[in-house]
Amino acid sequence: SLDTQLKNGIKTAEKLKYNYMVWDEGAKSGSRNQDQRDVFNLLMLEVKQGNVKHIYFQDITRSQRNYDYEYFLIKTCMDYDCEIHDIGRKYDLNNPQDNFFLRLQSLFGQYENQQRRLRSVMGKRDHFLRGGWRGGITPFGYDTIDRKLVVNKEEGKWVKKMFESYDGGKSANWISNMLFSKGVKPRKSKSGIFNVGTITTMLRNEIYIGIDRMIDPDDRDLIHVYKGVPKLVTKKLFSS
Repeated sequence: SLDTQLKNGIKTAEKLKYNYMVWDEGAKSGSRNQDQRDVFNLLMLEVKQGNVKHIYFQDITRSQRNYDYEYFLIKTCMDYDCEIHDIGRKYDLNNPQDNFFLRLQSLFGQYENQQRRLRSVMGKRDHFLRGGWRGGITPFGYDTIDRKLVVNKEEGKWVKKMFESYDGGKSANWISNMLFSKGVKPRKSKSGIFNVGTITTMLRNEIYIGIDRMIDPDDRDLIHVYKGVPKLVTKKLFSS
């Protein structure tokens, strides 16, 4: 855990009688864009200014998510005499064996990260194409059971009523007032009122005719389509 990593880092600093400072990037440590890694970039600046002489990682492979970071970290530490530590070891970057071992660990770590990400992407894609809910707020009219969408009968009848009312010439504002008068509330709302924008979006949402779409996690230009979601309205009512 992050808490364990922090405790081990502090313990190492105290053992070596070093003053320490915690550099916590949070989720940004996984970013591919170095410009977004403010904490990492600030740490490298402190190394260049001579204010940081030792950097501790619980696991050195977690510090280098890609080759650009590896090169930048190691070169900066070599150029400005900053030593790198992980649990139980200090790396002398001027020692060819230590340098080789560090880079070898980094290569294995990056390979494992790439394989882990590939498995995650494939898992999300396969889950969706087998009818699994892609995540996020469950659409009004549905529940999730075993990570799949199933009809919420009570909400589903109001979804159908919305489409029927709209087909009959009623406005989104009229539908909003009708739902409020019947005590029907959206999932996420402090006011308890379906606003006009939400209703308009729902009336255009193909999920109510059994069609869901997901942007591929690995290719933003590729959109997957699943047509097996339980339907709440007919295509004729949806299109009218």
